[in-house]
Amino acid sequence: MKQYIIYVAILISNIMMGQDYLGRNNYNCRGWLYIHSSANIAAMEIAELQWREKYKSVDVSFLEGIYIVQSIKTSKYGLVDRNNKVVVPLRYEDLSTFECPSNIAWAKENGKWGAINSKGKIAVPFVYDNFKISYADGNPFCVQQNNKWGRVNEKGEIVTPFQYDEVILTGYTTTFLKKDHKWGGINDKSEMILPFVYDQVEVAGLSGVFLNKDNKWGMMDRNNQFIIPVMYDSIKLLSEYWQGSIYCLVTKEGKKGVVDDNHKVIVPFDTYDSVYGPSYDTFIVSLHNKKGFFDHEGKVITPAIYEEAKDFDRSLAQVKRNGKWGCINKEGKEVTPCKYDAISTCYDLIAVRLNGYWGFLNLQGKLIVPCQYEQIDKFNSDQIGVKRNGKWGMINKQGVLVTPHKYDDSISIFKK
Repeated sequence: MKQYIIYVAILISNIMMGQDYLGRNNYNCRGWLYIHSSANIAAMEIAELQWREKYKSVDVSFLEGIYIVQSIKTSKYGLVDRNNKVVVPLRYEDLSTFECPSNIAWAKENGKWGAINSKGKIAVPFVYDNFKISYADGNPFCVQQNNKWGRVNEKGEIVTPFQYDEVILTGYTTTFLKKDHKWGGINDKSEMILPFVYDQVEVAGLSGVFLNKDNKWGMMDRNNQFIIPVMYDSIKLLSEYWQGSIYCLVTKEGKKGVVDDNHKVIVPFDTYDSVYGPSYDTFIVSLHNKKGFFDHEGKVITPAIYEEAKDFDRSLAQVKRNGKWGCINKEGKEVTPCKYDAISTCYDLIAVRLNGYWGFLNLQGKLIVPCQYEQIDKFNSDQIGVKRNGKWGMINKQGVLVTPHKYDDSISIFKK
């Protein structure tokens, strides 16, 4: 049973910046609240249950005041309420959390899978060998019987016949099915959206899927629109869904390039040895062991002239030329000359070392604290430990000394 909770947690942990990756519209689902809370409210809730030691395991069910429990004696699963009153007898070999909005839970009995509702009544008969859940609202459940896959709804009604050899779930409303060695796609209404002509399907995170036909790759987004035609020898997702745009590293006739979700070439083919990114809408390119940058429109920020380069962090990127470090902005201008021996980001400051001493730049690349410190120590986003003349003090993120240099070690500052 825990495998299902872990799977859901991993899948939904990709929801960032307030965006709903799974297409869920019902934010009142209790499972959604458990998983999205910054605190582990499930663990805290279970810790308050005085009777929890009576069971081998106790987990939340995603229903309010109802818990999945496992018998110490039989290892069977069932449901109890907050007062440890049995709601569903401990009879199942496995039991998942309740799905939203259907409010059914998948269970295993006598080696077969089915589903029950919150009162323990059978919603889907226990006749299936396996099942898969897409975790996208409205999607039927994929179930396997006699080595063939089909789909059923929350009432147990068959909505997709059992005639498919394999299924691939996407985390949104599209399901891919394999028949006669070819893949096709259907939506949550069991309508065919993609014919059975594809040789391979690979889920590209929550951005869409890669499709292969006749040894050529392309990409379809989560809205079932082809954004990259099936024409490339290989394809790899570079971006994450929350970044807004989709960028893929593709090869064609042995040549590498980067294209976006409008099939616009961002990094030209057969020019660079490798590509990294995106970071803050920029890419690092490598050519003959030198690094340069492109922006998300395909414009060269700087040619490949640097020995080393770090991803853009907000407005600046740290670069190394002739053995020395500096910073460039997104126009490619060296706002900090390449003259420093070392460089490191310290929250809202950039630490630089010159002739054995550390100083600090602001995020515009301007030196605001001279290179005068023997050592530095990152404490938190507001304060940085600095050592001068053998004594430690502290500066704030504006570079102002807020604690005088009087401590023998950096740890002592916190004991003041």
